[in-house]
Amino acid sequence: MNEIRVRRRRASFIMLCTLAVAAWLSMPAARAESVLAAGSVFGGKQMISTELHVDTAGRLTVQVTDLGVPMSIVDRLNSLSFGITNGGAVLGSWDETGAVHLDLHTPGTYMMFLACVPGGRFNLGLVSWNVVLESFETPVPLPATFWLLIAGVAWAIGMQRHRARLARGEEGSSLALSPGMALVR
Repeated sequence: MNEIRVRRRRASFIMLCTLAVAAWLSMPAARAESVLAAGSVFGGKQMISTELHVDTAGRLTVQVTDLGVPMSIVDRLNSLSFGITNGGAVLGSWDETGAVHLDLHTPGTYMMFLACVPGGRFNLGLVSWNVVLESFETPVPLPATFWLLIAGVAWAIGMQRHRARLARGEEGSSLALSPGMALVR
């Protein structure tokens, strides 16, 4: 009977360890994001160019938003266009959502060009942009809380085994505890 209990405990411990390792391996790798440029423009007809210094390979996301409000002083834009170049070719340009997603495999300097023509009676426009690079190469390390959780689970398993040994009187003590008694040291 005692041997059956030992086998069950070992099987449950092995299953718990297997589940913990499977959960850890199935976690998605976190990626570091850095904002390369951000800004906004208010006024009449605008043409803006911004240098983007990319230090590592990654996914570049450019989001441009027309913040104008129809039938107000700052009306919607008549036209909005933007693009990303590497000096020799256009790598990406505006789509219907106002976003461009590019996979950059080489570090370097890139340029973002933004052109807007305001609409409405007062010829005022309001545009906002944000350029973010999500790195392919630099995963973010796991936080300390994860390692503390693993240490806590291991400690709890060890304490459970220690209490079970004390209850059976295996550690040199002939003291056997009844189910309602607690051992105090």
